[in-house]
Formats: sequence, C-alpha cells, structure tokens
Amino acid sequence: MSKLAALKASLLADSATEAKACARNVLVNQRHLIDKILARYSAEFTVFRELLQNSNDAGAESAQIVFLTNKEESSRPTLLLFPWSRAATVQTVIYKNNGRPFSDEDFARLRKIAEGNPDEQKIGFFGVGFYSLFSLCEEPFVSSGDKSMAFLWKDDMLLTKTGRVPAEEVSEWTTFYMDMRDPIEVPKTDEFAKFLATSLAFTQSLKSVEVFVDDKRILHFHKKGSEPRMIEIPDKRALTLTSPNNTFKLTGVAVSKVQLDVEVDSKRKTDNYTIFMHISTASLGVTLPRKLADEMKRTTKKNPPATTELRLMFSNYDEYEGSSNVRGVTIFDSLIPGPREQGHIFIGFPTHQTTGCAIQLAGHLIPTVERESIDFVDRTLSYWNQELLAMGGLLARIVYETDLSGIETLYEQMTLDAQSRTWLESKAVHTMVSFTPKASTPSPHVGTIVARAFFGMSASPLRIVSNRGIRPADAVRAPVAGMLAFIRTTPLLPESAVAECKELVAFLQSKGHIRPLGVPDVLRELGEHPRTTDEAVALIKWLAGQMRNPARPVAGTEAGQIQQLLVVEDPASEPGSTAAVVRFARMTHYARPGLVSPDQPLPETVVPLSIGKHLSREDLVDAFPTLRELTAPDWIAFVIRHKDFGVDAVFTERAMATVSRHYLAASDANRARMVSMLAATACVPTQFGPRVPAQSYFPTVTMFKDLPRVALTNPRSVADQLLKALGVREHVELQMVFDRLNDLNWDQVQLIKYLASVQTKLTDVEVGRLRATPMFVREPPLAESAAQPNGAPGAASAWFTAAQLYAPSDALRAFDMPILKWAGRWRAGSDEARLMTRLGLREHVPVDELVRQAAAAKDPKRRMDWLKYFIEHHELTYKRSYAAFNITTPFLPTAGTPTGEPLAVPSACFTDAAAAVMGFRILHPDLKPHADKFGVELAPGPAALLERLRVAPPGVDDAAAVFTFLASRQATFSRGDWAALRNMRFIPVKARDGSSSGDAGGGGGGSVQHVAPSVVYFESQEGTPLAMFTYIDFGATANAFLRACGVKDQPSPLELAQSLVRDPQAFLDASGIETYLSLLRQVAANYSSVRQNSTLLKQMRASAFLVGVQPAAASGGGGGDGDADGPGSNGGGADPTSEADEAQRFTLAKASEIYLVDDTVLSQIFRPLCAPMEDLLESMYHDLGSQWLSQHVELTHAPKGTPTSTAAATRLQEVIQERAVLLLYDGQQMRGSRDLQSGAEATLKALRVLQVQAIDIVRVFGRVSRSQRTTSCTAVSSRTREVLLLITADYDYFDVASALGKIVLKKPRLNDALLLSTLLSTSIENLNRKGFPVDRILNLRASKLKVAANAVLDRKASPASTPTQSRTQLQTPTQPQSQSQSQSQMQTPKTPPGHEQALQNLQSVFPDADPRFLLQQLQALGPARVQEIAARLAETGYPTAPAAKNGSSGSGSGTDKKTTPATQTQTPSSLSSSSSSITKTAPDPPPSDDLFGMINKFTGMDIKKFGVDGITSLFSSSSTLGTPQTQTPTTLAGAGGSGPPGEITRRQTELLKTHLQNAIATTRGTNAGSIQSQVARDAPTPPTPLQQVQSRCGVLTEHDLALVARVEGVPVYVDRAVLEAGTRVVQETHARGVRRFVAVLGLVARVFGLAPAAAAVHVYWDKDGATIAFNRDRALFFNLRFYLGLHFDAEADARGIVAAAAAATSVGGGGVSMPGAFPGSGGTGTVAPADAPVLLQHDKAPTFFYWFMTFCHELAHNFVGEHNSQHEYWMSSFAETYLLALVAAMQREGISFSE
Repeated sequence: MSKLAALKASLLADSATEAKACARNVLVNQRHLIDKILARYSAEFTVFRELLQNSNDAGAESAQIVFLTNKEESSRPTLLLFPWSRAATVQTVIYKNNGRPFSDEDFARLRKIAEGNPDEQKIGFFGVGFYSLFSLCEEPFVSSGDKSMAFLWKDDMLLTKTGRVPAEEVSEWTTFYMDMRDPIEVPKTDEFAKFLATSLAFTQSLKSVEVFVDDKRILHFHKKGSEPRMIEIPDKRALTLTSPNNTFKLTGVAVSKVQLDVEVDSKRKTDNYTIFMHISTASLGVTLPRKLADEMKRTTKKNPPATTELRLMFSNYDEYEGSSNVRGVTIFDSLIPGPREQGHIFIGFPTHQTTGCAIQLAGHLIPTVERESIDFVDRTLSYWNQELLAMGGLLARIVYETDLSGIETLYEQMTLDAQSRTWLESKAVHTMVSFTPKASTPSPHVGTIVARAFFGMSASPLRIVSNRGIRPADAVRAPVAGMLAFIRTTPLLPESAVAECKELVAFLQSKGHIRPLGVPDVLRELGEHPRTTDEAVALIKWLAGQMRNPARPVAGTEAGQIQQLLVVEDPASEPGSTAAVVRFARMTHYARPGLVSPDQPLPETVVPLSIGKHLSREDLVDAFPTLRELTAPDWIAFVIRHKDFGVDAVFTERAMATVSRHYLAASDANRARMVSMLAATACVPTQFGPRVPAQSYFPTVTMFKDLPRVALTNPRSVADQLLKALGVREHVELQMVFDRLNDLNWDQVQLIKYLASVQTKLTDVEVGRLRATPMFVREPPLAESAAQPNGAPGAASAWFTAAQLYAPSDALRAFDMPILKWAGRWRAGSDEARLMTRLGLREHVPVDELVRQAAAAKDPKRRMDWLKYFIEHHELTYKRSYAAFNITTPFLPTAGTPTGEPLAVPSACFTDAAAAVMGFRILHPDLKPHADKFGVELAPGPAALLERLRVAPPGVDDAAAVFTFLASRQATFSRGDWAALRNMRFIPVKARDGSSSGDAGGGGGGSVQHVAPSVVYFESQEGTPLAMFTYIDFGATANAFLRACGVKDQPSPLELAQSLVRDPQAFLDASGIETYLSLLRQVAANYSSVRQNSTLLKQMRASAFLVGVQPAAASGGGGGDGDADGPGSNGGGADPTSEADEAQRFTLAKASEIYLVDDTVLSQIFRPLCAPMEDLLESMYHDLGSQWLSQHVELTHAPKGTPTSTAAATRLQEVIQERAVLLLYDGQQMRGSRDLQSGAEATLKALRVLQVQAIDIVRVFGRVSRSQRTTSCTAVSSRTREVLLLITADYDYFDVASALGKIVLKKPRLNDALLLSTLLSTSIENLNRKGFPVDRILNLRASKLKVAANAVLDRKASPASTPTQSRTQLQTPTQPQSQSQSQSQMQTPKTPPGHEQALQNLQSVFPDADPRFLLQQLQALGPARVQEIAARLAETGYPTAPAAKNGSSGSGSGTDKKTTPATQTQTPSSLSSSSSSITKTAPDPPPSDDLFGMINKFTGMDIKKFGVDGITSLFSSSSTLGTPQTQTPTTLAGAGGSGPPGEITRRQTELLKTHLQNAIATTRGTNAGSIQSQVARDAPTPPTPLQQVQSRCGVLTEHDLALVARVEGVPVYVDRAVLEAGTRVVQETHARGVRRFVAVLGLVARVFGLAPAAAAVHVYWDKDGATIAFNRDRALFFNLRFYLGLHFDAEADARGIVAAAAAATSVGGGGVSMPGAFPGSGGTGTVAPADAPVLLQHDKAPTFFYWFMTFCHELAHNFVGEHNSQHEYWMSSFAETYLLALVAAMQREGISFSE
C-alpha cells in the first residue's frame, strides 16, 4: 500500500508532468443522471409536492394547478367512443404561485444539479427537487417576474436558455409550464385532493391552492389559522427540557388553531367541507458540536440552523368529533388520523414515515434524497434526527398533559351527572388512545424514540382518567369484576378506558403504575362505614370465590378480619321497625332461603334471610368457615316452644305448613324425628280448634257430622301424607257401610259420591265386591217393551251392576240405551265418573254394537244417526279402537240410491266419484267429509286398479274416462305396477280386419280388441301417421297416463326397422314411396343402435325392404355410335328414348340386389337398381350388403391414332407440373393421405401428356356394353411404365380433370373433377382474386405472380377462363334452346290435371330442365311439395331438355359428346416422387373450356356447335337486370383450330346469370312460429393455416326464435331466451325501426326479383349474438339489432316523420304512420303506401349497399355452405350482376347518394 500511496502522491504533486497536463473533466450523461434521480422519486404526485414546497419556501400564499386536456380531440366520437364515454387526457400542466419572484441566484441554481437552497431554515437539502419535473415532461419552462428559462435537450446534454418576459406579460405569478412527454389521465379528484389536503397541514405561508381542469375549477383549499398562543407547560419541573445529548433545548410551546375549508366541484354538485385542528409549536435552541456541524454542512450543503421549530398537530375529542362530517371522506383520511391510527412525519410535506401514535409531527428532520423517509443511515444525519425525534416525544407529552389538565379542571368545576361524566371520560380516553405508542412504519425506530421520550422525559407518573377524575396512574386501580359492587371510594379505571386503552393500561401495569384492587383496599373501606345488604352480598360472594381459589389470594386471617369488620344495615330485621345493624362477628348459623317464610321467626344467631337468600350455602361456608346450617328439625324444636304454637290457630297452621313442606323432602330418620316431636302436641287445626292427630278425621269423612275434621284455611298447606303419618283418620270401615246400606237415608247420588271420595283407599277385594253387587238403578226406558242389551234386566228389575248401564248422555237416550239414574249434571271427569268407570259403567257404545245397529237399521235416517254418533265421538272414543280392515259387516251407505244401498264395508267403497267409471262403489256424499274416520280411501289402490283393469278392461267409449281417472292415480303406482301395465292388454282399439282378437268392449259398432301399450302410438298433428301402425288419442290427460305405461309418440327406430322388415310391401302400399323413404331415413339415422340387435340385422340383410331406384331413360338427341343401350336391352340397337317417358321406378329389394351410385353417368347409362343418392341411406345400404356401382363396371379407354407430343400437349403438361401442389388442394386445405393415392404429387410432376386423334370410353356392366367419346384419358407406357395423359386436339378441361382425379385421388367424385378443372383452366391471378391461397401453396413471390399474370394477358389466341365452379350441388345446367329448336326436338308430355301450375312454376325456375323429368317429380311427390322439389333440384341437379343438332363437328364423329367421369378400376402402381415446383403461365387451352365441357356432360349438347350467335339466341330469354359486357364474336373452331379470344364470352356470362337466377329462385320463406337454427350440416372443418378467415356467419350460433309480429307480411322473430324484452323492442321501442328495416330489405329483395319480400326475407332480433344474417335451408334471416345499431337514427327519423306529416297535411293527402305498434291486430299489419317512400328516403345509400352485400353473401350460401373461395366467387358474382339494378332501384326511389 505504501508504494501505491507514493505513486499517487507523485502523480498529483508534479504539475509539470504529462499526466497532469492530460487531466480531464469527468463526463456525465445528464439524461441518464436525471433518469436515475427520478427513479428515487417513486411516490405519487412527487412533482406537485416539490412545487408546493418551493412555493411555501418562497413565501407564497396562493398556488394554482391547471391541467390542460385534449378536449377538442376527445369531443369527436369515434367507432369505439360514444359521446357519453369521452375520455380526455392531459397534454399540459401549468403550476403557478404568488411567492417571491426568482432571483438570478435562484435561476442559476435551476441549472445546477445537487446544489440546494443554502438557507438553513428551508427544507431543501440536495438540490434535486426541481428535476422531478422531468418525470412528466422533457423540456419544462419557468417564468418568474420579468425573467424566464427554458430547458432543452441536445442529444443527452441538457441545455437552458433564458430570456426576458415582455412587460405586458409580467405578473405576480411564478409559473412552471410543462408539456407532457406522454398524455396522462386527469388525476382522480379524491386522490389528488387527499394529497393536497395533507400537504397543507404544516405550510406556514401557503394558504390557498386551486386546481383547474381547463377552465373549470374542481378543487379549492383555503387555510385559516389563529395567532400562536404561548402556553404554560404543566409540571414543568418534572420535565427534562433538553434532548438526550443536549443538542436541542425546549424554550417554549405555542398553540394555534387551524381551520381548513375545502370545495370540491364535480359534474353533479359542489361539496364543501370544513375541518378544525390545533397545532402546537415547540421552539428549540440548537447546540451542535463543531465537528458534527461540519459533517452536516458537507452532507446537506448548508449550515445547521441555530434555532428551529418542531410542530405537532393533534385533534382532541371535541375537534375530532366536530369534524365528524368529513370522516369517511377520503380527502381527509391522512390529514386527521383517528385515535387508533398513526400520523406521519412531515418534512415540509408528508412522508411515508409514521409517528407511532395519532399525531402529525413536522420538523427540520433530514430525509433521504427522495424525501419519503428519515435518514438513519448517515451517521451525522441519524444523530440529528434522533435528537430531534426525542424532542418530538417531549412535545407529545406536554400536549398530552395539557389536554388532561383541561379535563381535570372540568371535573372540578362541573356538576357531574351521568351524561357529563361520560363526556369527560370520552375526552380523556380519546387523548389516552391517541398517545398510546404503536410500532411505526416503515422504520420502527421512529416510534421507539418518540415513545421513549414521551414516558422517560418526565419524572412524574403519567396521569390518566379514573371514575374519580384525573389521577396519577399509581393512584388508580384496575377494576376487578367481582369487587366493583362493594367498592365506593377507591379511584378505578372506567370501563371505557379499560376497553379502549388496553395497550396503554397494559404498559402502565407492566411498569407497576396501575395495580388491581385487593384486600388492603377492602379492609380500608370496611373500616370507614357499614355496608348495604347488596354490598354485603357482593363482598361475601367475592370472598368465597377467593377462598375457593387454589392459589388462596386471600389468607384465612384476612377472611377473619373481613368477618370481624363487616357490619350490615339490615332494614328488614323487624317488620315496621327501623333498620337494624347486623354484625357478622356474632353469627353462628345460616338458614337456607327456603327453610321458612320471611315472616316466620329465626334464632338471633342465624344470618338474616334478607341477606342469606341471596347467597348459596357454599358462599357462606367458604367465606366464613365457622358458620353452621340451621336444619328443619332444629327449627321445629325452636318453633314448638314458641308461645303461639298450639294456641293460635293461624300461627299453628302456618308452622304446620312449613313442617309439611320439609316433611315431604326429609329422610326417613328426620321424618320419624319430626313425627315424634309433633304426635303428642295439638298441632292439627279442626273446626273445634287444634287437636291431637289421633283424635282428628280428614274432611272427606262426612258420614257423621260430629266427627272433628281437619279445617285448614288453605286446604293444601298441610300435606295429607303428614297428617296420615301423625295418625289423622281417613274414613270409616266399608263393612259398616254395607251393614247399614238399607238403613241409610242417602240416595244413590250420595252413595256414589261417598264411595268416590274414598276410592283411593279401597282394596282390590272391596272394588271387586262393588263391581259384582247390583246396587245401582237406571232411568226409565223410552219403551218398556224394548229389549235390554247385554242381558240387562227388564223394567221390573230395581238394581243393576255398573257394567249393565251407560253414563247419562242425551245421545244414548235417543237410542234408548240403559242410562244410570243421576240427579243433576253428569261430569265425565269427576271423581264419581272415574269410580263408576272403574266399576264398569259404559260411556259410549262399543264399535261392534254400533256397526250391528247401523247395519240392522231399517230406517236410513236411523242408520245415519248411528253413523253421526260415530263421527262425533270418533276423535276421543273410536279413533283407537276402530279398525276398518276388521269390519266384515256392510254398514256404510253408498251413492246412487236414496236409501244408500247396497251397503258396503269400508274397504269396498271410495270417495273419488271418478272411480265409479271402473265399477267401484262410492261412499254416500254426506259421509265423504268423514271418510278418513270410517277408513274409506280416496280411490282404489294400485293392486285393485290393475286387477279391475285386467278383469274388465274398458271399451272404446269409456276408455278415455277410465284412463283419465287412472292418470290421476299414477303417482301411487310402483315400478312393479308400471311393469305390469306395460305388458297388460287393456287398451281398446278397433280390429283392423273387423274381427276381435282380444276382449271386446265399448261401443262403436265394430269389433274391439285390447292391446298392450307397446304396440300402439299417439296421433300427432306434426307427423304423418303410418298406416301399418295403430294410433290412439284419448285426450291429453289420458294420453299422459298411457305414455307412462309405454305408449310412444312414434315407433322407435328399432321398432320401425322390425315392422319394415316384417312386411315391407304392406308398408309401401299403405304409406307411399315418400313416406316409406322417410321411414328408411329414420332407420338409417339410428342405424348404429339398430344394428346392435344381431337378430334384426340378419333379418334386414335377408329382407327385401330397401327401396331401389331404377333411373328413367336419359333424354337426349338422336342415337349414334356413342349412344349406349339401357339395362335390359338386347344390345346397342334399342332406342333409348323408348323408355324416356317412364318415371323413375321404385322397387323393394334386398341390399345385395341394389347398387350404390358413385358415378351418376354409370347409373344413367346402365340404369341398374340403385340406392337413393343420400349419404345417410348409402351408409346403411352398404353395411347391409349393397356394393358401389363402379366396382361392377369394367371401364377401358380406346385411343385412336398415334400418341404424339404437340404444342397443346406440352403446354398442358407444363401447367399440370407447375400446379401439381395446387391440384392437391380441396378448396379448404391440402388433402391428406386418406384422400390421395401414394405419391400423388410425384405422379403429377412426372406425368407426360401426349395427343391422339380420338378417344373412346367402353364401359361393360354384366353383359351390357356401352361406348362413348371423350377428350382425355390416362394410360401407362408399356415400354417405360410411365404414366401418360392422352388428350385430343379439342380436349375438355373437365375430361382432363376427371382423368387426373383417377390417378391422384382414392375416391374421385364429381365435385373433385369440377375443382380440378377450375384449377387447371383459370389463371393464377384470377385464382388469387377468387380467394384461392395460391401464394401460400406455391410460395410465389409477388413479382412472379405479376410476371405470370402479364404472360396470360399477352398470350395470343388464349382461351377464356371460366369462373371458379361451385360445390357438388352446382351441376351447371344450360339454358333452353331457341323456340324453334325446342319445338322441333322436344314434345312436352301430357300434364295431369292439377299439375299445370306447379309444372309452370318449376319451369320458370329451371327453364333448361327436361319437362318429363319435372313432371315425374311432381307425380312422385305431389304438386303441393313444389318448393321441396325445387330445393332438391337446386342441390342435386337435374336432366336437361334434349338439345337439337346444329351440324356436325370437326372431329368427324357426328355425335354429341355426352361423357361423364367414371371411376377407373386400375391406377399406375409405380410412380416416381418429385418435390419440384415450377411456376409458369397457363397453356393455350383447346377450343373449349371447362364450363362448356361440364354443360356437354350434363346436357348431351355440344355447345361449341352453336357459335356465338346461336349461344346469344339460345340464352336471349334469360336476360338480367345487369348488362353484360359484349365481346367480339368469334367462331368456335374444330379440333386443332384456334380458340376464342382470352376474354370471358357472353355465353359464359349468360350461363353464370342462369345459375344466379336459379339460386335466387330456390330461396324460400317460412311460416314457422318458432325457429331452431342449427349449425349447417356442411359447416367448415376445423381451421388450418390454409383456411381463410371466417366471415359473419361462418359458423352459425344456435338460435331459438319465436314469431312475434309480421310487417308487410315479413315475419319478425325474437330470441326466445329474451322473448319479453325482444317483443318490446320489436313492437314498442323500435317499431318504426323495424318497418324501415323491412322497407330496406324489400327494396333489395326486389332487385333480385324476390317480390314480395315475404317470400324469402325474415327479420329477427337477439340480445347479443354476433351473427348479422344467416341462410337456413334457403330462407334468409337478417338481424334487426345490427340495423338499429349501424344505420337507424331515431332522432332523424322523428324529424322526417314530422316533415312528411306536414307535407301530407299541406296537400290534403293521406296521413303518415307515426312510430308505435304495428297496425292491425295480433302484432301484424302492413305499412300504408304513403309511408313507404318516407321509410326508404330516411336511409342513405351506404345502408342499402351494406344490406345488398349481406344479401349477396347469404344467397351465395344457396350454392355452398362454407366460407371458401367458391363462396367468395358466387358472392362476387351476385354483386357484379345485380349492382346496377340496385343503383337503378335506389334512383327510382329518390334515395340520396350523398353522405
């Protein structure tokens, strides 16, 4: 180290060295430096804190903050911002204060970083506060006085520029102007106001702050304060007035009151708040060692102050409560901390540091750089801060003691009541809680220093509140719960202080200042004055608890001292006398509270009951162990010696009552002791006075009047048990009664009463003797001759036993039953009644007797009286004894006859009248309310119902009633019952053959059979009944029961399949072919489950139940070499037109006899028995044994001539090789290995194309052979084994595509050939335009695409490119021939009656279709289903009308080319693979294009022969609203000739229009009341990278729509999920908008020729769907919600209505419909003609263009379901064709084209 030090000294000392001369300034990146400084300022509103601090330092009284926003920009609504949600952002902030203007030194300091304010009394230390402005702006601007300074950046160097302010601009304001670096949001009012309110807490100069947003003032703070007032420091001598290290010394404390007024102006209202505070300011002298002072100056760049101030803000109770209106307002949360919250340290403005208690403390503390925390890191600064914080703790103690001194004065001066005492306690508690120390944050060191100084800088104990006022803490006792009731004078902590000041109390207790109450306090108070009874009781209970405590907090000697000192003033010692003094020192016994009554005497040494009744035995014994209990025998021994006992009857009775009470609870020994003391005394009160017990009788012994009977004032006061024990006699002997029975003068009533009085004393022998003795008489009978029940004697008999009689009752008298004779009212609950019941007396007629009487009654009224008697006494008498199931005697009357007969037992009748329909008896109506009492059920149980149904099933006439009744009982059926019903034959149906195969029943005039539920079905209005099934309908309720039994709405697929297999021909004959096919579709749809039944599957494969279709002979031109004979012909000489008139033949056959059509050409040529061309049916047919037709047809090609390489072949080969990858694209994505042959791409790239003279196709099916001419085929070279593509000179792209499909695709279909022909014949530019992702597939650069496109345009003699073809359902029919040609070549078949109009409709839609074929469809399906036929033809295609010949072609064959792609049986087996991709232009095609080739295949016409003129005339009848571009006519040459020009021909345009018109014509309407919209069956496959982005209705969401209105016939639907809200929108809220929307759609529909609009247009409204429109089976639905949101302006519409109404009024014309519900009833109606123009003229041109394009989009879905290139083609075609017609229609309606 010494060497290094010497080296350094040498370097620095030699000023002449080169190193010295090379010294350089340290370079600072100012931008980075400022960014790092700003990183330390993380607090919110730091900029404004610094600006406010500077304002206060400059002596400013007012400050303004202005936020300037981009209000001009925000006022313009955008697509995403509605007018009510504008969001302005702050672009500029201006801060102004009216303090002292900047001096030159101040401006100079702005340019210097880290050079703070040198004034030691100012807050700034580090000189970096101003640079916080750079956190908001890049280049701030400062204007003060007549000078200004601007900051600007040059690279990373910060520069300033100063200037003079023009004289007219000079003001008192110092202004800081800041353009935001990035726009910021306007600060939230509450948060910014909270920051400002807290910032103004300790500002000395700054009194007012205003905040503006633009020119609107939103906040205003105004601070007012009183002049500081010096206070006298309480107990000043006990305080230490200097800091721990004597740095600071307190010289005085002043207090000032502060008022802060706040005005908050919001958009809705202006709120005003006022809060009150007081601030205590401590003046401090500073004495700092020189070394520390130098260190501070080095660190803070300023000298330490000689004096400083420390300010403390505290809100006492009254101020805090006075500000209650602002508590809860977030603005003041940090300004006025609650007593349990913490204040903050203020260093000019608030920091994050809390004080540790509820005070705000401001002083000359030194913070960290960011001024959020106190610096405890730097040793010197930490020393200063700790010393100053200690003075803060001292100031806090002074404020605390001052506040409590004021409260103490109020205690002394006020007359205290409960309210004032509570108020004073609340004030003191508030202060105590506020100054209770807590852990401060983020540095706990601050709270520790303040708390230590608060408690440690005073020698006096802390004063606190007590129930006796303000007292030093060591004079106050903590209350003890059990002692408060007997403590009077000791100062105690109030409950509020205990509850609220837990932390402070705990701290003081830990320091020994507060002690709990104890025995010394008790002894001191007992020696002062006597206790009251309540106080004595509380004291004894507390003492007992202490003595029971195992810790023994009270010693035994202390308990003795308490007993000796305890004196009680007992006011109840002697009734009527003055209060007596009870000294516990004399007490020896205690009495239990229940021993004697309070007015009975006790010995003098017993604790008085007035005290003892409040204490338990344990309390007395534990508190005073010397006390003993006074027992009952002890008291009896005391009371019998009393002077009044045995003399005074009242005293004696009361004493005996007490003895009786104790006797009953005493032990046997004590009882014996009591009896021994009383037996010889006159202790029994009688009517003759107190007597000895043995000489006394109980009061019930009344047989002799001279007996001394017990006579008590309260008969229950002395227990009979005691009297019996003492020997009191209860009765005379019963033998005496029997001996003197005849001599007694008593009547029967007196005898029974006496026996009842002694019945408890009678022995069992005596009771038995009374039962058997006839000693009772009865009332005279109503009829002397009436027989007596139960063997009772006749009228002559005088005496009866009790069992032979009934208790007196009017009801029994009416039935002439033997009644006990009794004088007066008989009480059932009396002792007499209980005695007689014990002896056998009957109170009610027994059940068996009652049933016998009711059943035997001849008079219905008499029977009903018996039943009423049963009902009245059921609850109390018969409910338990009556068992309905045990009754075997019929006694209940039933409904149906006046007498109620026949009678029934309870289990055989019911109350539900509906049960009568099944033959059950019904209880009499008068008894139905009481059926439950008789045990009669509501209806028969399930077992009874099933048994009756089995034995007597209903007939046809009564079946509905029976099943309806059973429906009401189905809840009682168990699972077993339902199983039995499913197999039971109980449903009546008319026998099909008129004979009964089951039980006959019911009326109806025909034979009836009963069948099980599983073989019948419900009739339905929705479906078509099947004749081979039995359908029933017994009403909704009955059907519900039958449904539960197993009857179904329709046969299940399994049942349907079984029935079809069982008798297919009968089904077909009964239902017709269409119904039969629909049944097959049902089976096919559920085939996966049907085939699980192996038995049925075998039957289906063996049964001829499948429909086979034999196609009609194809219509076409004359025969030739290429014509083929149909199936069944003897050879090629048969005329194919001989069978053309035949309709398609439908035949039932086995699956093995039917072929699946995978090539429609083969089916038309050979006409085998084929399966319907439906995927669903084909899948089932195939599984059952049907095979594909192409697998049974042998196909060979016969090229003619030598294959040669020509220019056309070479060009075609180049195109195929160039587009090899593109040809493997299926319109959605690249095909996978599942669809492609192995090495397909390599095969295409290695393919060699050669030209031959002609090519024939030979097809062999069985023994039938057909040949046809084509233009392309594939072959394999026998020499090189390479794959060859052979073409003719006039090759057709469709034929080429068909040939290629056979070598690259595993299962080529028609739509594959169409797509391949499009990809071959269309230029790359057009493919791109139509939506094919060519660039993705071929990886072409834009430049290459451009070169290729130009090459196509520059080609000479290039053919026309056809539009991209549609999906499989588009089979490109041609237009009809000219009128002359059609008349000569085709004769329309004779039309049956009723089919003419339907045929005309179909011909108008499909003018090129074969009329014979159309007529066949109508005959098969019926004219009512013309829409269904049209839809099917549009999807599947149709045979066209025969074309007339127009000369021979140049090929020399003389026949029409009528080729159709067929499946090739063999493919090349060895092909090389290649991955090259060559980009070249399309070759010159032959003189025919793929569109013409398609027409040739489907119509049999060679379109090329007609020429352009012929084509024009051929399609002259199909002109559209748009005018196609006319091309120069060019004759179509033969083979090898030059082709037509490269533009689209008129013929192709006309063909396109025909397709569009056909698609429009198939659009239909629907009248369904509800719509279940589902995802289209041809929905797109999952997305791949090659798929295009889906559009509006790419995948339809599920809709559930309900019809709610019609507007001009257009149905209006609403989403059923929000039906109520949607109905209001449609019919009320936006009724006018609905009508306008319908008018817009109506105009667009008329453009497409759809008039009226209701024929195809539907409107719907949903709440939140994303679908604008959708095409549901060619019915177009448009979303009203999008029209209302995008195009409907309600206010403009209303103005238009008023103007139209005024115009109509001025000319006297018809009125204009006003907004509201739709006209007409039922929510439907039409718009008045006068209103239609008004509706249309309100919508601008963009509205119509928008919905026109939506219309085109949905019409394109008539061709294709997916959103792909084909859909894009058809959509653009619609738009191009009909756009001019839209513009013309809009012009006619006067629609404005301006915005």
